Amino acid sequence: MSAGLTKEERLTDQSYWDATWKRIGSEGEVDPNRFRRFLFETPGARIFWKQILPRFLPTGSDKRLMHLGSAPGRHLALFKTYFGYDVHGADFSPTGLAAQRDLLARIGLDETHSILADVLSQDFRRAHAEAFDVVFSGGLIEHFPNPQIAVDAHLDILRRGGFLVISIPNLTGLYRRMMAPDVLAAHNLQIMNLPCFRKTFEIPQLKRLYCGYLGGLNLGIAFGETTLFQRMLPKAQIVVNLLARVVRIPETPWNSPFLLYIGQKR
Repeated sequence: MSAGLTKEERLTDQSYWDATWKRIGSEGEVDPNRFRRFLFETPGARIFWKQILPRFLPTGSDKRLMHLGSAPGRHLALFKTYFGYDVHGADFSPTGLAAQRDLLARIGLDETHSILADVLSQDFRRAHAEAFDVVFSGGLIEHFPNPQIAVDAHLDILRRGGFLVISIPNLTGLYRRMMAPDVLAAHNLQIMNLPCFRKTFEIPQLKRLYCGYLGGLNLGIAFGETTLFQRMLPKAQIVVNLLARVVRIPETPWNSPFLLYIGQKR
């Protein structure tokens, strides 16, 4: 843990994430099978990668991206595929980082692009100060009672004029009823509404480009093997994926699985 950051300032620790990635393992790279992508691509993934991000982010191999809390690496593979970035990822879980290095090796990236580190530590922030054109995290800042601590870490390594992309799950509304109490306890639920989420980024350094709910419906948040209900969710999500290609699912606090912020550092 970084100096000065107490256990009370975190809702999870390294052992939590080691256990998580040991259970889940690598999510794999972009599926080359178009039919499988058609079936399994969620509304949120399609909107995020193909509609929203291309509106705001540059492309090109000259752009450097850092993903904070990057294990097991799937987002890095997707940023490489869709935007061509020089991708880097940091995580403090050795188990998760091992899965990430294995995945990235399959797309030609060596292990130096995967950094074992506490991304909130001052050592990490000094070593990579203003070094990246895009800084991304998905499911990181909600693991802190004060998410501003994590947002500051993103900004420290982002170049002036660079782009900040942060998403968190929305475990309120529909999804709160599906989650185990111990999972909910690892998340800051207070920031999982749009006014509080937006306020987190209302700082002079940032110009807001996008902030809103995202994803339509994603039952995958509650995938598992514990109950028959959880085991049926992947099949139900396929129906949702196909339906969402025809009918737009409205974004609301009740059903949208994610919140997304995109900003530019002044």
